[in-house]
Amino acid sequence: MLDVARRELAHIPSGPFHQQLLRMAYWNMRLNSLGRTPHEPDDPLEVVKRAVAACEKQHAATYQYDKDFFEDESKRTAALKGGRPEAFRATLFFELAKWARHFPDDWVERLAGSLATIQQTTWEQRPSVTKAGPRRARVVLDTYGFSRTDASLNAETLLRRQVPLAGLMAGDYMITVTSAERPSP
Repeated sequence: MLDVARRELAHIPSGPFHQQLLRMAYWNMRLNSLGRTPHEPDDPLEVVKRAVAACEKQHAATYQYDKDFFEDESKRTAALKGGRPEAFRATLFFELAKWARHFPDDWVERLAGSLATIQQTTWEQRPSVTKAGPRRARVVLDTYGFSRTDASLNAETLLRRQVPLAGLMAGDYMITVTSAERPSP
């Protein structure tokens, strides 16, 4: 309980008096929400909004907190309670290791073909695989998750499952997720 509140409190910057006031209010409200008989909702974003509202009644100021973190954390806690994942578009780089010697010449096309075989209903847009060098490829695909981190892990796992169909061996490649953003409507 304390670890959760400490981790979240790190995303509310300290500073002048009004920020310290916000940190104290958030700490007390969040511990209450995580306790046995809570009077506050178990949603970090809602708790920080209530803490800002309570602090504004005492001291009018501009309160700062990491809005993206609290939104992601709110979605994550909702997911733990049975919420729905959101769509993300992930960009990954797939690179063959220096020691990889035995791989087919058309490995990029094979990788694109294996990604295309996945159920069409999964994709809002078809995945794109483009060659970014002799031993490197850029992959852009749709994935789902409760946060950017979750979506990144899901995209990497999905790509790793398709690699053997491209004729590549485990350990002969590295996958780097460079971004996982919500697609624009």
